[in-house]
Amino acid sequence: SSRLSKIVSFFSQAVQIGLGITGWLVKVHVKVPVAGKMTPIDTEYSIAAPIEGIVRLKIPKEKNKRVSAGEIVLEIDPEDQESKISKLENEHQSSLNDVARAEEDIRSAQSQKLQAGTKVQSLEEQKATKANELERHNEQANLKKMDFENQRQRIRLSIDTANESIRRIGEQIASQEKSNVQQLDNLGISIRNAEDVVGQQQKEVVRTQRLVDDGALPKGDLDKAQAALRKAQNDLQTAKNDHLRTAIDLEGRIATLKSDLAQAQLDLKTKEGDFSKLALDESTFEFDSRSRALSLQDAIRETERQGEMAIFDGQSAETRIASAAQSKHSAELRASGLADDLEDAKKKLAAGQRIKAPWDGYVREFVVEEGTKVMAG
Repeated sequence: SSRLSKIVSFFSQAVQIGLGITGWLVKVHVKVPVAGKMTPIDTEYSIAAPIEGIVRLKIPKEKNKRVSAGEIVLEIDPEDQESKISKLENEHQSSLNDVARAEEDIRSAQSQKLQAGTKVQSLEEQKATKANELERHNEQANLKKMDFENQRQRIRLSIDTANESIRRIGEQIASQEKSNVQQLDNLGISIRNAEDVVGQQQKEVVRTQRLVDDGALPKGDLDKAQAALRKAQNDLQTAKNDHLRTAIDLEGRIATLKSDLAQAQLDLKTKEGDFSKLALDESTFEFDSRSRALSLQDAIRETERQGEMAIFDGQSAETRIASAAQSKHSAELRASGLADDLEDAKKKLAAGQRIKAPWDGYVREFVVEEGTKVMAG
């Protein structure tokens, strides 16, 4: 009984390893000799197809055909199994390729993430630099505006001073001209008075000359009259000289005042020109300053936009990494499963291409015909 159990167990394991347990191809009746007092028994085994393929019988198709242990009963054409193995190999390699592609995608996405992080940091530094530059620019612009205001105040003061000088000099000229008229009028009166005296003395000399000629007066009276005429004439000349000298002096004063007035007016025009130039310079500066500020603001906004895009690229890279990692995991699982299927298929091909009788016995029944395609199992 113990020997029989071992024999049955060994035979059963051999059949299961090489053949499978369903879809019977042949039924072999085996007589198992048993030593001892036990009564021999008949045991029937059914041989199943371990692989898919075309059946090729290796013994005559006869009922109760005697077979020996190890004798090849039939063969299964391995083409279908080999095709299946080839397909599994292709699928397995495709899965390995998917793993490699996923790993490459992970490396590429990690590189993209690193580049995005580096770019974000660089853009943040650029933004900070531009922001500092804008701040310095605004500070300098405010200082320049204050300078313009100070210059404007100084020029306005100069203009006011020039206008005041013009007004004052104008008043001086008017006053001097009025004074000149009065002084010249007075000197004119002195001249006219001196001319009247000269006229009177001339008449006196003529009258005295006639009386002296007539012997009515002594010659000394004529000398006195002539001396008085000469004095009157000298007084007249002195009056005219005073008038001329005063007129020249007064004209010189007027000319000096008018020169001062012209200089003040020139200074006023210069200051007004300075004021206009300052206004133009300020307008140009404000335009340039505003343009520069807008340019810096645009640069800051552009770095912010690029930074947002870089952050988005980094997030996209993280998504790609996660997706690629999931794809890699799925491909690895698929590759592992296919590797197991491939190994199993190769074992079946190695073990099941030729079907042998596991023991001495008789073929009771052929379930399939020569050339029939059977499925594994």
